[in-house]
Amino acid sequence: MTTVLYDFDIFNRQPYGGISRYFIELMRNLPADQATAHLFAGLHINRMLPSTGAVTGLRIPSLPRTATLREYFNQACLRIACRKWRPDVFHKTLYCRQTPPKGARVVITIHDLASARFPHLVGGCDLQTPMKRYWAARADAILAVSETTRADAVEILGIPRERITVVPLGVLQPQPSVLQTAVRPHPRPYLLYVGTRYEYKNFRRMVQAYAGASRSNRAFDLVCYGGGAFSSHEKALLAGCGIADRVHQRSGDDSQLLHYYWHARALVLPSVYEGFGLPLLEAMSAGCPVLASDIPSSREVAGDAALYFSPTDTGSMTALFEAALFDDQGRTRQVQAGRERASQFSWTRCASQTADVYRALCPNKS
Repeated sequence: MTTVLYDFDIFNRQPYGGISRYFIELMRNLPADQATAHLFAGLHINRMLPSTGAVTGLRIPSLPRTATLREYFNQACLRIACRKWRPDVFHKTLYCRQTPPKGARVVITIHDLASARFPHLVGGCDLQTPMKRYWAARADAILAVSETTRADAVEILGIPRERITVVPLGVLQPQPSVLQTAVRPHPRPYLLYVGTRYEYKNFRRMVQAYAGASRSNRAFDLVCYGGGAFSSHEKALLAGCGIADRVHQRSGDDSQLLHYYWHARALVLPSVYEGFGLPLLEAMSAGCPVLASDIPSSREVAGDAALYFSPTDTGSMTALFEAALFDDQGRTRQVQAGRERASQFSWTRCASQTADVYRALCPNKS
């Protein structure tokens, strides 16, 4: 039986998010007869972690400028945890620099190379890519969440293609309760945008396209779920476009997000770059049609189940809003196609394929 240890890194940095979801679902779905998993979360700010015996850690309030202090404390405690559990595999959850535990095979997952593609998002100082390169040089196995991400890792990090195993993400297939089906989470019909609003997420152009779609913005509000409260610049953008009263920011846990998916007219994913695009899967599995930018990762995940626009052409986005949002028959076809597409992705399959990688690193533990 292979013993796997996941570290605190992502849970120290992320209250909610797709990478947190990924590691939590790996732990939940690893084949019980193949691997035993422990997660050392340490002092963390994550609100998604389950309260199980496999998770060791304490959630504390997120205070400004304390992430590095938590990191140093957690690194010291992680060394003690490694001596206790003696992991066969150490799977990094993010990229803080540390010495891998002795005797453990190292696995990393590359989710995207956004900071390398868009260094201006981090003030021209891209610290993530050197860290990914650091861990790739030390890893015994490298996972990528999509063919798009593998291609980027080969091009940007110089990793030989054969060293990278593509293991796509999964999605839950929950059923809404009677109350959730009957009660909308927002008083008016709405479009849904999910996640952070970094520049490569193309939020500004989406807002401009929505503002230009006069019929659509009269009929549908725009709900932005997650990503924190609107900044002063975003508020100025909304006010300048004359749509501040129709664009709303909401936050919450996974069950609340699913409630928004179930009742949305459509999900809009306008990014100019994604490593995978987990909201696409989440929306399709919940019966929410998808309007997505025509980029390789969106095609890889959503296939023919989404409707696409050019991410650099505001007019293309506006035209799709005006055409798709009022096409009831087309929407019905999209819902069916989306559910069928999402059924091809599961966390069970993701975890099983990941366990195969662990087992290949530790054949004497099979």
